[in-house]
Amino acid sequence: MKTSSLVVLLALGSVLPATAAQSEGPEQVEPRIVVSYADLDLASASGAAALHRRVARAAEAVCTRDGVRDVKTRLAVKRCQNMARAEARAQASHAIAAAATTGTMFARSDR
Repeated sequence: MKTSSLVVLLALGSVLPATAAQSEGPEQVEPRIVVSYADLDLASASGAAALHRRVARAAEAVCTRDGVRDVKTRLAVKRCQNMARAEARAQASHAIAAAATTGTMFARSDR
């Protein structure tokens, strides 16, 4: 089954302290960002590079905490970003390898 997106999750909930709003609800939903690559030719160097840039931006965004000033939390945010980036990079590398192997220019999940 081919897909055209990958998911960047908040890396390991234990890395970042939960906010009050996150810890109140009975259902905790991990923040995530879906990174689409339906428009990219992953078999090309420029398409693969574009996907890696998207993954890096998503990893930064999914872990960012606005208004954080204390050093401990800022370090936790950085660890979260690194872990999310590594996980998403692995997903991206798998998609790129699949495109290179099959010669598929666009991987679509809706067909």
